[in-house]
Amino acid sequence: MHREAIDAFVRANSIRSAMAAPIGAESGTLGTLTVYTARPDDYDAADAELLTALSDQASLAITNASR
Repeated sequence: MHREAIDAFVRANSIRSAMAAPIGAESGTLGTLTVYTARPDDYDAADAELLTALSDQASLAITNASR
C-alpha cells in the first residue's frame, strides 16, 4: 500500500537505501528492525545477515523481558 506520509518521510530524510528484518515471536511478528541511509544501493548480503542476527537478538530480549 502506498502512503504519502512515508514518501514525505523518505524525502525529508534523503533516504536512498533501506532494509528491514522482522522481529518475530512465538505469537507472530512483533515489528521490524529497519535501517536506512542516504547512499543508494548501500546494503549487501552481509548487511542483511547482520540485520537478521540483530533482529533475532531483539526477539530473544523482548521474549525474555515479557516472561
